[in-house]
Amino acid sequence: GLYFAYVRVQPPPSCLKDHPTTCLFHRIGVTSSRDFLTWTPPRQILVGDSEATNLTYAMVGWREADTYLGVVMVYSRATGLVGCELAASAEPDRGWQRVEPGVSLIPRGPPGAFDRSVCFAAAHPLRQPSAGHGGGTPPHRLYYAAADGHHSSVRRNKISVATLRPHGFAGFRTTDTAEG
Repeated sequence: GLYFAYVRVQPPPSCLKDHPTTCLFHRIGVTSSRDFLTWTPPRQILVGDSEATNLTYAMVGWREADTYLGVVMVYSRATGLVGCELAASAEPDRGWQRVEPGVSLIPRGPPGAFDRSVCFAAAHPLRQPSAGHGGGTPPHRLYYAAADGHHSSVRRNKISVATLRPHGFAGFRTTDTAEG
């Protein structure tokens, strides 16, 4: 099979040369391998809103049915917060989009909570065995690191888990080809 790793990539040299103050440094890329020894050069697949606002910090991705989903960690320079947003693509190595930019897949805790300010997903959701769930499909478990302080401040970090409803990812896109 083909394996994919999602990594942070550097902006292209032309961006740095032509737009030194607005070039986005936080970009998500993908690399692939068939043997875990030899990897393709990373290629950019996702970028944030702007260097001054929301930066795509990191991403974990996985296959879900016939599509690819990811959790993108988005860092807000304005607030110092890091959220975990859902991303999707039809292919593992191109076409990624943040599903609902600015909306965290894992809601923030209330003021003073351990998960108020920072969310870093550890990996793709884990599917639990169905035993003990009354024959139904159990929820997926998404482990993440959380913190009560801003990204660049002193904070208390903890590990937590969010549960995601199985078969809870849905979406559609219009394909209206009518002219006029």
